[in-house]
Amino acid sequence: MTHTEKYKATSGKLLVMGTIFIPNYVKKAFPSVSPNNSNSAVPFEFSIAALGLIVRDTTSAVGTSFVDGQEDNVDEEMSLNVPFYVKVRGKGKGRPVLYDPLKSSVAQIYELAEQVGLPEPNFTTSSSGAAHLRSFKAEVSFNNLTATTSGCAGSMKEVKEQACKLLVELILARNKDAGLTA
Repeated sequence: MTHTEKYKATSGKLLVMGTIFIPNYVKKAFPSVSPNNSNSAVPFEFSIAALGLIVRDTTSAVGTSFVDGQEDNVDEEMSLNVPFYVKVRGKGKGRPVLYDPLKSSVAQIYELAEQVGLPEPNFTTSSSGAAHLRSFKAEVSFNNLTATTSGCAGSMKEVKEQACKLLVELILARNKDAGLTA
C-alpha cells in the first residue's frame, strides 16, 4: 500500500468516525504555540474539538461526549437534580445516586434492585432472521414498569442495554413526578 493510499484510508476512517480530514485534525489537535507563551501546554478543549466531540454543560443536563451529535433522547430527558435512587445499604447510605450514562444501564438497574430490595429485572428476548444475520428484540420489566426496544439490534447485549436505557428514562420520569430531588 502506497503512502497516498494509506493517507486516503486514514482520512476515510477519520471521516467515518465523524472527525475531519488529517490536516485539519492535526491543526486542531496540535495548535501552534504562540511565541509569547511558548511553555503553555495544549488545552484539553483542543483535543476534544479535534476529535469532533461535543461536550455539553453539566449544569443543565447529563453531560457526555457524542460523535457528531449522535445522542439519545435519554440524555436530554435526564437532569442532574433527579436522583436515580437513594442508597439504603453500604457506604454512603442515605445519599441520592444519579444515573451515569457512561456506565451500563443494565448494571445500574441491577444495582437499583439490590439497593432498594426489589426483585431483579425480568428480560424477555426474541430473535429473528437467518443464522448468519440475527436481529434481537427485548422487553424488560422491573418494579411495575415495562420497556420494549423499538428497533432491532445486532446482539443480545445491545438490545438489553437499549431496553434498560428506556426503563431508566421511565424511572427518572417517575422519580421526577414523585418530587425526588438530589
